Amino acid sequence: TNHAAIDWTGNTTNTTVGAGNSIELGGVLGRLTGSASSILAKDFTNNGKITITGNTSCPYPRFGGVAGYITTHSIDDFDNTGVMDVNPTMTGATIKSNSHEINCGGVVGFFQTGAVTNCDNSGNMDIKHNLASVHQHLGGVAGYIATYGALNKKNTNSATITTYNTHKTKRLRFGGLYAVTYRCDVTECTNEGHIVINSASGSANQLYLGGISGYTYTGSGDKCDFTDVEFSGSISVNTPVATNTSGKRIGGISGCNNASGSTYLRCINSGTITLPATLSEGSGATLM
Repeated sequence: TNHAAIDWTGNTTNTTVGAGNSIELGGVLGRLTGSASSILAKDFTNNGKITITGNTSCPYPRFGGVAGYITTHSIDDFDNTGVMDVNPTMTGATIKSNSHEINCGGVVGFFQTGAVTNCDNSGNMDIKHNLASVHQHLGGVAGYIATYGALNKKNTNSATITTYNTHKTKRLRFGGLYAVTYRCDVTECTNEGHIVINSASGSANQLYLGGISGYTYTGSGDKCDFTDVEFSGSISVNTPVATNTSGKRIGGISGCNNASGSTYLRCINSGTITLPATLSEGSGATLM
């Protein structure tokens, strides 16, 4: 358990794309790498405030309330109550389309290969950055999650997540629990928190926004099923974020699901969605 505040003002200078370079920061763990998804890490808690104002000129900054990056490992009962204030710069980086992405989650920034169960975020998140032309993945539990068939169950968010983009984001994928779900079923998960987007006009080429998952996709022949999930919070887009956005997908459960054959069983949306006119159904947006 961590109770101390973390204030990162550092500078990462490696700007090479494709070399796996990243800054990984969490309230308890920066990076956790295992050798098998059957290995279990359990009962990690962060209560301290996390403030990030450093220069993240590496291609893949990953920030989480408990952990920045976890792979080939299962986690259970990871909880975050600490506030996250994420306001990095990207000075000196050569931005390349489809290469740079920021992953930020209330529990873990980036997760792949393993089970995620009984994880909870109640720490508010405030994300503001000058990272132009990058992919931005923001989630109440995880920025990116790929369990590859392992359990993803009983995870919750009750916090308010607010983003304000001062530059043009390539893709904004934003979910109450998960920004991006890949090869990952979602079972008995709930979000009663609030999603708030305050963005400069035209600040995203693609907007996928969901009360549970922002964007879902998978490999050939796979699918991602949603079972017994519930969204009871709110989504508010307060500025004309998508005046020139080509992809606009917004839903109480999923923003966009490109996983062929996926099913939704006993899913409940009792939340509210408030959008500007530029994101109405008639504007070309798809509301699920």
